[in-house]
Amino acid sequence: MTVDPARHMVFVATGNPGDSFYGGDRPGTNLYANCVVALDADTGKLKWYFQIVHHDIYDFDVPAAPALIEVTRNGRKIPAVAQIAKHGLLFILDRATGKPLYEVEERPVPKTDVPGEHAWPTQPFPVKPPPLARLSVTEAELNRTTPETAAACEALFKTLKHDGPFTAYNTSQRSLVFTDTGGGANWYGVSFDPRLGYVYVNINQLAAVGRLIPRKPEETIRYTAGPTRPAMPYTNEEAYTPRGGFNDPVTGRPCFQPPWGELFAVNVNTGDIAWRVPLGTDEAMEARGVKNTGTRSVAGSFVTSSGLLFIAGTADRQLRAFDSATGKVVWSTTTEGPVRSNPMTYKVKNGKQYVLVYAASAGGGRGSAAPATSNVQVIAYALP
Repeated sequence: MTVDPARHMVFVATGNPGDSFYGGDRPGTNLYANCVVALDADTGKLKWYFQIVHHDIYDFDVPAAPALIEVTRNGRKIPAVAQIAKHGLLFILDRATGKPLYEVEERPVPKTDVPGEHAWPTQPFPVKPPPLARLSVTEAELNRTTPETAAACEALFKTLKHDGPFTAYNTSQRSLVFTDTGGGANWYGVSFDPRLGYVYVNINQLAAVGRLIPRKPEETIRYTAGPTRPAMPYTNEEAYTPRGGFNDPVTGRPCFQPPWGELFAVNVNTGDIAWRVPLGTDEAMEARGVKNTGTRSVAGSFVTSSGLLFIAGTADRQLRAFDSATGKVVWSTTTEGPVRSNPMTYKVKNGKQYVLVYAASAGGGRGSAAPATSNVQVIAYALP
């Protein structure tokens, strides 16, 4: 949640309904899931809502707290909300009304062949800013960094159903869905520089593979802290497993060309991308001569009034400071373990300023920088 004390408003990003991949029991758009919801902070009364995904059967919950920003238009400052989503679309909404400040189109999306399922026929796409995450792939864009990878990825691609953005999971054939169930963007959200009018967000360029299969009628399921109940009739057999990513089965790297992780600066006053740079370095690929690979990242950024943007959370264990106006790296250091946190900054009484992260002691599996139970080190770096 995000609070605007001056306007007595609370902004909430909501998750997707259960089940994440089958919605035959919940026809319609499924309000108020997958929404930005604005509430009166004094009474809890609904003021407005904006739904980012209709009838979610992709696990595209809205993962991050809404960000309070200002958009300058015709010399007037408009209080706004910036909301990033798992599929890498950035929505900029009027803070008072929830109306998009840039046009949003309802575009047709693919159907599904799952019995009893009724995928919503359209999904909202902002005309500006453009998509920050990859939403589709062609055979020409597959990863060909080695002959083995090229052969494996081409063979995998030819087995998959891919109809572009919001390709649905099906029963007849495995589907290729952009983005991955972990994003795109995730819980870490965006940072905002009001001087430049830039929103910053790190994006994982990843895709998911899956297929719905029937469950046995007697199967039950227990959601966190909830009662046992009958399971949905279909389940995504590959979700959250190593097979559930569109990756080279040998190296684990994405089956499309890099960069696989990027950092974006979006000018909210124009809706345009101000700059984009690869985020993270795949050292093995660099050694092969493949540059600007980027890597998956699991933590976000903060930006300072002096023109620096700090971010960690990449697979190469780097904490970096970027020039917030240009995207140039001005400083970096190797952390003592994988970082899963947004950095923070603080000053002590003598005026000394620090940048702080916490780093886990060991790496984790697919989709994680470290296991949740790792020992953690808190590391503070002093600014000169």
